[in-house]
Amino acid sequence: MSKLLLVTLKKMAVPAFALLTVTVASVHADTEDTLRTDSAFRLMIDRHVSETMYSEAALQDLRLIAEARGWSLADAKAQRKVTAMLGKTGRKIRKIVGDRYLGSRLSTNPGQMPTIYLSGDIPESVRDAAPEGVQIQGDGKYTLSELEARQKRLHNILINFGHKEIATDIDIQNGTINATVLRVEDPRLDISVEGLAYRLPESLQSDVSVTVERDSFVSLDASFGGIDIRSSPDANGRVGKCTTGWVVKDSSGNTGVTTAGHCSAMAEIEHWGGRIHDITLEGSHFGRNGDISWYSTGTQDLAYFYFNHLNQVREVKAVKAVRDMVIGEPVCVYGGASNLRDCSANIVSTSASCTYEGVGTVKNMISMSKYLTMGGDSGGGWSYENTAFGSTTGSCDSKSIFLPADRYNKAIGVTVLTR
Repeated sequence: MSKLLLVTLKKMAVPAFALLTVTVASVHADTEDTLRTDSAFRLMIDRHVSETMYSEAALQDLRLIAEARGWSLADAKAQRKVTAMLGKTGRKIRKIVGDRYLGSRLSTNPGQMPTIYLSGDIPESVRDAAPEGVQIQGDGKYTLSELEARQKRLHNILINFGHKEIATDIDIQNGTINATVLRVEDPRLDISVEGLAYRLPESLQSDVSVTVERDSFVSLDASFGGIDIRSSPDANGRVGKCTTGWVVKDSSGNTGVTTAGHCSAMAEIEHWGGRIHDITLEGSHFGRNGDISWYSTGTQDLAYFYFNHLNQVREVKAVKAVRDMVIGEPVCVYGGASNLRDCSANIVSTSASCTYEGVGTVKNMISMSKYLTMGGDSGGGWSYENTAFGSTTGSCDSKSIFLPADRYNKAIGVTVLTR
């Protein structure tokens, strides 16, 4: 099918219009035919599920995932089993095709056939490496690094165009870049819908979709609310609060806790039960490597994390690598201000950037299907069972974004402590 460079002005009574014609891979939706042909795949998954022993932590999250989506517990188990299978399969295929492996996507129907996406042709060795029933879609125009580079280049160009709020991410399913910008009302600038499209460089006048919003669509979750980690009072007596995410260690073995990089001047930690002690900033970053900081605590830091409002903790046993994350995969988040473990959002992009007016731009983020957190939740952990996925920043394009935990080392030189 053909796709257009699409620029849409939202929240106005005017139709979207197309500007430049290009070609991209077609969208493979889940159809009734697909469901009929992969019933054997679901039976195979259900058999594996029946043979699996689930920890109490896993069952807690699976029940939350199922409840949020109206699924049965069996459906949630089947979807998680497919996710795990895709992670193992992806690692095998990356060894064969390298950067031509774009990623994978779950079916919207639990336990049904997933899809793996490649750029270029599909080698026979890749088909051999994939389990029976997994769909493989090739002929993608760009490699993964090319898609990510295009996304970051477009984001920087939109900053230079004068937009103050910007969200961009990659779409591995269609090989495209999606962007949302806040309309600039400045008669000195050519930021009309038509002008925006035609001012893009020729290399970005294809496989790109831009939406222009008239109302703000981003927010940081650091506000005057929440628990766990807080600043000293300002001149007006206000105290800024965020949420701790993960216990981390640096290359020398020193340990501490993380929160968001935009949570500035944090001074003390408040544990459950009211215990308070001072903390010291050891490293912080807000920019091309995400949004993260860490503090030494002067206490014994252990590989556990609070995961719900009942003062319950779990061991941290693993860190989820970005390349193993699956489009459509549910992930849970807990923030001190929301005081709720929410598992109702899925991963929609593994490479997202966001510009916040007056604050700056963060890149290399994970974008979720909806916005779950609130002011004071910044830094709170995204997880499933005993696995650390990352830590929250706030909303971007009205969707939650978080920095994946396996990128902490590049940003501030620490890794998540595991048991």
